[in-house]
Parts: sequence; structure tokens; C-alpha cells
Amino acid sequence: MNPFAPGVMARGLNTDTNRDPINIDVVTTDWQWLFIYPDQHIAAANELVVPVHTPIRFRLTSATVPNDIFIPQLMGQIDVMPGMQTKQGLIANQVGVYQGLAADFSGPGFSWMQFKTKVVSQTAFNEWVTGARQSSQHMDKAGFDRFAAPTINDKGSVILFSQAQNGLFDNVIEEVMAGKEFTTPPGMVEKKAAQLQGPRQQDGPSPASKF
Repeated sequence: MNPFAPGVMARGLNTDTNRDPINIDVVTTDWQWLFIYPDQHIAAANELVVPVHTPIRFRLTSATVPNDIFIPQLMGQIDVMPGMQTKQGLIANQVGVYQGLAADFSGPGFSWMQFKTKVVSQTAFNEWVTGARQSSQHMDKAGFDRFAAPTINDKGSVILFSQAQNGLFDNVIEEVMAGKEFTTPPGMVEKKAAQLQGPRQQDGPSPASKF
């Protein structure tokens, strides 16, 4: 869907649905996805949940470097830029689980910047929102700063947040414009590589052949 086309997201003017749109703010970090549902006051990390037959209106930005969001079966690839806002939209007409991913190389955690897009019934979506509102983890400004610290999400962790702070998306853009950065700690990449691949072999002479 083209979210800039007049009326395409409006109830009663789209031939696929007569439901009100749902707003979702998308923020990329190094190297995770945050989906904020401002009207429901919740957020989800590394998982997108939407109701079927419902227009979804995205605002997108990056807290760090340029990236691209891509859900091949549902939504075309679009740039996600630091300190800027862009828009995208979709309507999913079939319940299912669809792969989402980062489509622009953004550093050592890029390979794990994937997320599941779960298209569910309206009843299941309402139940999911209720569950997220009961999360003990909150997504306020301080919570975002902790979340946005460089993280290689090789375990595919999904986190739900309650009490998503009003205006958090705009605050991220303002702070990036003011020069805020999230620095990768020294040695973090090497440590993660060792965890994933095992310790590097020491340089030295090759073992003698038996033949």
C-alpha cells in the first residue's frame, strides 16, 4: 500500500477493509527492531503482530545507521534513516507468519536482524495487546536507551513492553538530530564471534603429516 496516497488508509475508502487503521512506529537500532503501538501504549522487540484485514500505518526511523525494512510477502523494501521519518503501509489478507528482515548491511549484528510478522485474527490481536500491557518491562525513554545499546540478537529474543511512553518515536529522531550515538563497546564483536564460532586457533606450524 502507498501510505502517501490520499484515502488509501482511510476507513470505508479501501476496498479490502472497513476497519480503522492501526498506527505502528518502527525504530531500528544496532541490531534490533522495536515496534511501538502508540495508541495501545505497548511495544514489541523483534516481533511484529498485526490483525488481518486491517490497514497498518507505519512511521519508521533509525536510532543509529541507515537500514531497510523488508517483509517480502507483505510489504516492499523501504529505507529507514537516522534522524528522519518515512512512511510505509500494508494490509495482510491472510492469517499466517511471515519473515521480516533488515535489507541493508548495518554492521556485525546485521545477520540476526530478522523478525517474525504474525498476522492474527482481531480477537487474537486484542488478547496479545492485553498480554503486552501486563509486561513488567516498560518502554520509556530510559528503557529505550537500555534497549538501544548495541546488541547482537543471535538468540532471536522477543520482548514485550508495557507503558510505552507518548512521543517516544519523535524523541528518538530529536536525539539523533542532536548527535546522540550508541557506541559499540570495545571487544564486543570479538567476544560474540568467539561465542558463536569457538576460540580461534593459535597461529603456528602446521602439524606434521602422517603420510
